[in-house]
Amino acid sequence: MIAVYFRPDRTQVLSASIRKDKTFAVESYQEYDAALSYLTETGSAGLPNLGRFLEMLKKHTDIGSDDVYIVLPDYLFSYVDCIQYINEDNLATIIEEHTGEPMKNFYVVSPVSTKSPAPDRKSIYALKKQYIDRLVKASMQERVAVVSVEPASLSFFRACGQWQQEMPVVEIFPDRASIITYSPAGGIFLSDAPSLTEKHLTENNLNANMDVSSTYAANDYAAGQTYLNMNTDMPYIVLSDNPQILRIGAVHIRLPKELNLPDFIHTDLPKSQQGLWMPVIGTLLQAYDEDKTLISNPVYANKKSFITITSGNLLPAEAQDAVKKRQWKRIIQRGCRVLSTGLLAALVVEVGAIVYFSSITIPSSLQNDYRQAKKDLGEIQSEISIIEESKNEDQNVVGAFSKLVINRPDGCGFTTVEIGSKNPESLKGGTNDKYVQLTVVAQNELSLQDFQVRLSNEPAFSNATINSINADAHGLKTAKFTIGRGK
Repeated sequence: MIAVYFRPDRTQVLSASIRKDKTFAVESYQEYDAALSYLTETGSAGLPNLGRFLEMLKKHTDIGSDDVYIVLPDYLFSYVDCIQYINEDNLATIIEEHTGEPMKNFYVVSPVSTKSPAPDRKSIYALKKQYIDRLVKASMQERVAVVSVEPASLSFFRACGQWQQEMPVVEIFPDRASIITYSPAGGIFLSDAPSLTEKHLTENNLNANMDVSSTYAANDYAAGQTYLNMNTDMPYIVLSDNPQILRIGAVHIRLPKELNLPDFIHTDLPKSQQGLWMPVIGTLLQAYDEDKTLISNPVYANKKSFITITSGNLLPAEAQDAVKKRQWKRIIQRGCRVLSTGLLAALVVEVGAIVYFSSITIPSSLQNDYRQAKKDLGEIQSEISIIEESKNEDQNVVGAFSKLVINRPDGCGFTTVEIGSKNPESLKGGTNDKYVQLTVVAQNELSLQDFQVRLSNEPAFSNATINSINADAHGLKTAKFTIGRGK
């Protein structure tokens, strides 16, 4: 997987993978010249310039043969706010009132929503379609599989993983700056901060402290109005590598004590740089959402149940479908190349074998042995069938019970266990839908559901089913399980 962050001052590119143990490994990271203007500039030059930039990246990275996730700065979005969502008509009215343009001109996503005990809110991101459409067209021309386009703030919050606390993030660029605030009490909203641009803070150093303090105070007030309940002493995360800005008193005093990536993310990025790369890392963490083998998603380990986080992917559905088709085509082509190489190697071996064996004379003693072996073949096949039948009738009771114990969650106990079948004929073919019949007692249904999930993921079993759940006078839950035989 490769992430590309189109910043206005430079382009960050990072590649990573999810290992077998489900940890996330950053494999490489580098920076290139700024290319965001190729997305936003008017006129006919933007598309070919963007195409040439992607072509250049193909020479230096693997974006031509891997899934690519795009990140865009938040100031580029026409609308970012958390609202009391009623319906699409209501949303269209809000966006048109704020932007002065109809909703049809934007791609819109709502990746964060909250419900009681927090206010019922949805966080809305709206981006002009022309930016995405140009990116999709350029990527198709250059055969680059862009699978996602997300706002930097959402990707940052995903990488940070602190879903239970307020987080204002200051995105500082040379000529633009924004404060994007997240709270579990309502979601995400954006405040423009023109007095916090790198150019303004460095050129007006005498007033920098006052500018930061007043901008932070205004955002604190807006957060209080938005979320109704807000910590006004919350730390402000500043995404800037300019030491002059980080030394400003009002900036320094509100910085968090530390900003760390979660433990499941492995990287050799210096600590001082990790915050700047979080928007690039965070968008790739979407891959965990599609991993159906996960029992729990490490990305949302700290998230409360009343907060819902989904993808912020702004790509239209037809573009996502086109990418999937190109991915399948790429996989098939790769498989065909491997297969043709294997067939060619097999052909060479076969020709060599023909030439070699055609020059060999078989001794008469070996010919006699062959004739005798042919006579004995019937007896050998009969013995093999007996061995196979004994395998099919072996019900492996000890092994099955061991798997039940290994997969049993804490807090679950067995009251009855029946393994195997009185009719061995039912086991022929290696399967039996009623291989194990089990009665389990637990304090709560969650433990029973957890046990079912574990049994479903155990290759020794199949079709683990809870037939019934009953509760006694003491609140204990008793469940009847039926489990089929696996491989």
